[in-house]
This record gives sequence, C-alpha cells and structure tokens, in this order.
Amino acid sequence: MNFLPLSRSVIILSVTILTITNLELAYGDTMFNQTQNSTEFIRASCNVTLYPSLCFKSLEHFAHMVDSSSMNLAHAALSVSLVHLDQALVIISRMRFMAMSAGEAGALRDCIDNLADSVDEMQRSMREFRRLGSRAGNMRFQISNIQTWVSAALTDEDTCFDDFGGVDGSITFTVRRMMRKIERLTSNSLALFNKFADDVIQGLIH
Repeated sequence: MNFLPLSRSVIILSVTILTITNLELAYGDTMFNQTQNSTEFIRASCNVTLYPSLCFKSLEHFAHMVDSSSMNLAHAALSVSLVHLDQALVIISRMRFMAMSAGEAGALRDCIDNLADSVDEMQRSMREFRRLGSRAGNMRFQISNIQTWVSAALTDEDTCFDDFGGVDGSITFTVRRMMRKIERLTSNSLALFNKFADDVIQGLIH
C-alpha cells in the first residue's frame, strides 16, 4: 500500500485556511463581526461533544465557513477528522520501516489495516454528506448511512488503539497517543453530525 507524503485532504484544508485569511484581509470589520457570532456558535455547539475543548480548538479557524450553521459545522468537523486520520495513516504506515519488536510489528500491521478501513468509511460519509437531500424522500436513509459509516470509522480507530494493548515500546507509545486524539476528533464529529441530524429530522416531522 503506497501513501502520498501529503494527502489531498491536507492540501484542501490548507487552501481553505489560506482562503479564509485572504477574506479576512479583504472585508475587515463585517467579517470580523460575523466571525465572532460564528465562533460563539461553534463554542456552544461543542458542548454536545465529549471533548468540547478539543472540538472548539479544532474548528474555531473555520468560523467563516460554518457561519452559524449546524450543517456547515458538522461538515467541517467530519473534514477535520478525515484530515487528521489521513495524516495518521501516512505517519503510522512509515513506521513499518523502523526497528521494533515482533509484538509491535504485528500490532502495527493490524492497526494500519484498521486505519485504512476507517479512512474509507470516513470518505464514504463525506461523499454521502455532499449528496444529502439530493434525492427526494431519502434524507433519513442518507443520514443513517453517514451515522453508520462514522460510527464504524470510530470503531476501527478504537481497534487500532487496542491492538497495542499490552505491547511495550516507543512505537506503541507514539501510535496510542496519536490515535487517542483521532478517536476524540471522530467522536466529536459524530456528536455534531447527530445534533445536525436531530434538527433535520425534527424539521421533517414538523
């Protein structure tokens, strides 16, 4: 399995941040006020997650994109989670060429397989998100698909973390620390999407 040094997700996120910075320079006070409102919206929304501090820190730079929209916020959270997951897969895959014990080598192989599955599931959720509402009468099914795929991605990340249980070594320490953050980002993104989904379903009912 070959991985590019810099994934497309990382490049897209970098371009997005640069675009936001340029907009701030161009529009000044108006965008500053909008950003303040959106930033507070993000802070309040993050309270539904298990890790609100990490949630806010990871999303505050996307206030212009979020624009006080729960849909935009959920999309941003899923995107951030996928970017970090992509990066982790690249880094952890490179660790295969480092010296390690047999136990670490086995755990690493299993972890890489699980992370590859997790990336695929998160990509599926993002593709479905972009099509959300495009097919009449299918909104609930699409929402369920996204929730299923993100939950599956989180399970695979947990499994990667657990693969190193009882295994000592510097690689074990590095991978488990990295995966703990990835798990929390994915957990937060799922919570924010569930909040958005609840709002959508309530709207469909009423």
